Amino acid sequence: MKIWVKIILVILVISLPCCAYQGGKDNKLEKLVDERAAAIVEEIKQADSSIVSEIEALTAQKEELNKEISAKSDVITAIQKYNTDKTDYNEQIAQLNGEIEDLNTSIDATQEEIAKRAEQKRLAAELEKTTIVWVGDSGNRYHSEYCRTLKGNKHQMTLAQAKAQGRTACGVCGG
Repeated sequence: MKIWVKIILVILVISLPCCAYQGGKDNKLEKLVDERAAAIVEEIKQADSSIVSEIEALTAQKEELNKEISAKSDVITAIQKYNTDKTDYNEQIAQLNGEIEDLNTSIDATQEEIAKRAEQKRLAAELEKTTIVWVGDSGNRYHSEYCRTLKGNKHQMTLAQAKAQGRTACGVCGG
């Protein structure tokens, strides 16, 4: 209720007993005051009705805004979760990239080792083709030229030929 309406009502409440006190002289004045009071009450009722309608409209707007805020809050929460997940995934990717780099380094080292072993085998095969050993007519060993265990007829052949015959190195001279 507006303040000016309250003031008028207070004035009316105070002035009514004064007017009534004059006796019946001013019945007209009393009637006018009653009419005016009734008109003011009617204005107050209309003002209250208007205010109630405005409150209802504002309440509806508030509910709509709260729904929008809730929807926006859900979107913000989803964005925050996305960003958190993205950060986690990026960290996992970085870790995996590090592991891949380690594996690549390990693969490179293994390939180098394989290449070294292949080269050693190639060189050993070359060496077997060119290395001359001595064998006797009997036995299944091959020897160096001056081995003390090599007896009887002896002849030379390549290490590869000796191995192809199933011969093994002498335990004394090593072939």
